Amino acid sequence: MDTTTFFDRGTTLFVPQRRRFTRHTRRRGDGSAEVVVYFGERELCFDEPDLFPFAARLCATDRFVAESATTWSDGEPYDWERVKGYLDALVAEGIVTLDERASEVTGESPRCLRHREAEALRRAPEEPLWWHPDCPSVMRAVAGRPLELGYLETVVAVHRVAHPALRREPLRVRPPDERHGAERHARAGARCCAPSSTCGGRSSPATPSARAG
Repeated sequence: MDTTTFFDRGTTLFVPQRRRFTRHTRRRGDGSAEVVVYFGERELCFDEPDLFPFAARLCATDRFVAESATTWSDGEPYDWERVKGYLDALVAEGIVTLDERASEVTGESPRCLRHREAEALRRAPEEPLWWHPDCPSVMRAVAGRPLELGYLETVVAVHRVAHPALRREPLRVRPPDERHGAERHARAGARCCAPSSTCGGRSSPATPSARAG
């Protein structure tokens, strides 16, 4: 397939869907590392170590001048022809675009549609299910297999799972008489007593200048 595109060094390119990128470093069978950028159902594999910074910048950039991508390295700049080849392939796949108006695809992927159809046929439980202490039996009823709790979000949509929050510090509730006493103390602290020569010993509201003095 011919992936030649019509842009030059000074062309501004756009990455309109970069927020869908997920970058991951993994080990191959021979022990070497590679960076994989997941984009929907596609994978962009960078198996040359000097391209790892290129992958990182691609995931963090919304728009850029084509030639500036040669500086996305940690050492010497990339060769323009090499970078041009990568950009050609990205443009051909629709990951990088020449049009600023390109936006997120609003349609759902076939995999998402299949998941929605399967979820619509799922029989809803008649009462809340408790994952602790016997999660495998609950998983058997939901997914047909006695899975451990770690597989929960694999078989149940995450937005359908209740997420409890743990408060790290105990919540202290003051008794009514203590709360009222604190309120009186706060009101009293907001007033000061001026010298008797100025107000006859009466208590008057404190002003910023009085407090500063």
